[in-house]
Amino acid sequence: MNFLHGLLRYTHIAMGTVALLSGATAMMLRKGSPLHGRVGQVFFVSMTLMASCGVILSIVPKVDRLNITGGSLALYLTITAWQTVERRAGTTGRAERVV
Repeated sequence: MNFLHGLLRYTHIAMGTVALLSGATAMMLRKGSPLHGRVGQVFFVSMTLMASCGVILSIVPKVDRLNITGGSLALYLTITAWQTVERRAGTTGRAERVV
């Protein structure tokens, strides 16, 4: 295992752990509170990094299509959920205008 592969692997594991902890913490906090929002941001960043590292690890050294699909789905769901949270009520997002 080379340095980059090890870095991606341990980043993937660490961010998965952070996502689990921050997700559980966010569920225990009152929705709409400033702390809930900050913990949600930590969750978003950790999920995005975890999924991105997972997809890259699925491509190198050998392509694993099932893991690429799973990682891409996790990344897609995380990003679209974030877009939903950030969008103001009653407005239409860019993604909806295209379709």
